[in-house]
Amino acid sequence: MIKEMQKNRNLIFYCDLHGHSRKKNAFFYGNATKESAVETRIFPMILSKMSKYVSFEDSRFAVQKAKESTARIALWRELGIDNVFTLEGSFYGYIQDKKTIPFTAEDFINIGKDMCKALFIYVTQVTMKGTSPSKEVFEKSFSGKVGKEEGGDDDEKSGFP
Repeated sequence: MIKEMQKNRNLIFYCDLHGHSRKKNAFFYGNATKESAVETRIFPMILSKMSKYVSFEDSRFAVQKAKESTARIALWRELGIDNVFTLEGSFYGYIQDKKTIPFTAEDFINIGKDMCKALFIYVTQVTMKGTSPSKEVFEKSFSGKVGKEEGGDDDEKSGFP
């Protein structure tokens, strides 16, 4: 169905929404190659700057062998677009002022609203203008935080015992 839609429309974005049982915050899993390292991080960075619930630092951009069958990687390969993500929302909560705050239904609604606003900004400011920031501009604009290449669903500190 998605492949058929792409024949008639310029598909530029796909995002699965999942819950995560071990890490805190909301964060992205994305795909990246050396050629698309900056482009694939632009939307997650925009959303992380707009939403207190979304952590760019917790996001990961890698194509792991064990994850080849996921919709995220399969669609990224099939469609050939940079913006194919999984947005994970912790079942536990988000970190604010070094404290863990449980997510509420309203928090998830706000993430959705912020996601729509970020997508509008991405489409109107990046896609429609046909420009993409260079790696240097991106790093300078966002304090050099370009996310991590390594890691996956079970990576590093989850914040749980």
